[in-house]
Amino acid sequence: MSLPATLQRFCVAAEKLRLGATYDWWPQMGGLVSPQQLERAVDHVEDARAKGAEVLAGGRARPDLGPTFYEPTVLRGVTKEMKHGVEETFGPVTTIHT
Repeated sequence: MSLPATLQRFCVAAEKLRLGATYDWWPQMGGLVSPQQLERAVDHVEDARAKGAEVLAGGRARPDLGPTFYEPTVLRGVTKEMKHGVEETFGPVTTIHT
């Protein structure tokens, strides 16, 4: 996938965020507030993917880190026909509009 340099740097930065469940300064992002919020993030990203959006970074749950972790996710090509295009996801999911 060929991305503009600034978008490529943004995606790399999202992928480098440190996820963790410790009570120190190492993690940059923790888990979602509840299993229901994890389900919502998964549902929004899968809906967008199924309807043609590109996942440029992330896009997966991380049960290896804990029960409510989801990777920082960058989407492109989100439309108003997609849940993420018209509803708040309340998770680590962002959309690039050009």
